[in-house]
Amino acid sequence: MASFSTKAQPIYPVTHLPLTSMTHVQLMADVQACRQHQGLTQVALAQQLGISVRTYQEWEQGRRCPSGAAVTLLRGYLHMTTSRH
Repeated sequence: MASFSTKAQPIYPVTHLPLTSMTHVQLMADVQACRQHQGLTQVALAQQLGISVRTYQEWEQGRRCPSGAAVTLLRGYLHMTTSRH
């Protein structure tokens, strides 16, 4: 039986990782951590990304998974925010 860790993963640039190396849950956990670290609301980040607030909220809450261009957009956000530190 596989063992899974519940520890939070570190924030790091993920633009170089293939989708199979990072689950949507991990991606959104990192995006949420970056968003909170910057003091942004879900509304503010959704506006910056050019997506609906509802869509962003559903991604962050795990109700829906981003795909295709949305994953690229989120990885770009992570790369941009983590490269500033």
